[in-house]
Amino acid sequence: MCRACHRGYPQWPRYPGTNDVGEGGAKGANVRSAGLGLPALLASALTVGLTGCVSLDDVFGYPPPPVVRPDYGVAPRDYVGVVKRYYADIHLDPESTRYRTITPPVQYEVSKAEVDRDSSYSRYPSMYYGHAVCVTYNTKNRYGAYSGYQTDLLFIQYENVIFRSDVLNCP
Repeated sequence: MCRACHRGYPQWPRYPGTNDVGEGGAKGANVRSAGLGLPALLASALTVGLTGCVSLDDVFGYPPPPVVRPDYGVAPRDYVGVVKRYYADIHLDPESTRYRTITPPVQYEVSKAEVDRDSSYSRYPSMYYGHAVCVTYNTKNRYGAYSGYQTDLLFIQYENVIFRSDVLNCP
């Protein structure tokens, strides 16, 4: 018996032989006097569990969640041009950019949580679907020196670069 919990307080239930605690319940109405016990409780739970095959969504008419089919779109035909236009917009000296490899686009999917770490998504679709192109390039920095080859994954949807990542692995 816990001394801190039961020091000076009456034991529950207050009235012997009942579960009545004196809070407006009917005296004598308890599990034992009703003839219910653990077997009856398990039997009722099993009955509800086996017959409860209909979900509340079916009963109340809520529509099921929509099935999201991946839409990768069409692979970009001029993916080299898409890549070069993208880097021309972000590099300081786009004419000096040297491309070592630009891989052909492959279907790729990535979760929004991996891309947008600041926001939380509780509804679907929770994935980006499109095409990935891996690019290895070298470009000049602000001092006019080449900074060394870097590899990026460009995620392309419908001829537009959606995001660039140097953390995600190239397929």
